[in-house]
Amino acid sequence: MRPVDRSPHLLDLERINLSVSAVDQPTKTELRTHVVALLDACRRDCETFRGQLDDAHRNRLRYIALAREYGMPHREIGELLGITESGVRKALQQAVA
Repeated sequence: MRPVDRSPHLLDLERINLSVSAVDQPTKTELRTHVVALLDACRRDCETFRGQLDDAHRNRLRYIALAREYGMPHREIGELLGITESGVRKALQQAVA
């Protein structure tokens, strides 16, 4: 069992946090406003990451096709990308479609 760190400065922070939270309890409306802002930020981040992921996927397909044009075997492309040979073939079929 791991010992609990009970440094004096940590105990002071716990006491301060407890006293502040006892006095400044946010209302449900304030909490809801904060949660809505967090969810909105999360939605925007997901949209941004989804766009970046789509771009990365399209670029990977282009690079696989380019590697094949230059004569690189499926096995070698797969090793470099961390996918199987059949994964490379499937990616090439998607690039053509």
